[in-house]
Amino acid sequence: MPQSSVLGRQIVDFIGAENYSRIEKYVERALAGEQVSYEQTMVYAERRNRDFHATLVPDFDLEKNVVGYYALVIDITERKEA
Repeated sequence: MPQSSVLGRQIVDFIGAENYSRIEKYVERALAGEQVSYEQTMVYAERRNRDFHATLVPDFDLEKNVVGYYALVIDITERKEA
């Protein structure tokens, strides 16, 4: 996916409101300045569900204010199925 199609958009735009409600508490913690890791199943109508492991790392400005977060997301569906 090109960077231009990602910039300025929110994660809910990509995963949908139902899936976002499953991870919202983790996003809120990251935006409060805490690094969080979690595993979550995401539900997709058009294809089978997927399991993910994610780590959210807060992004701070020079004044130590949280301005967003970085997300490292790994699809662990096949590992969990094995």
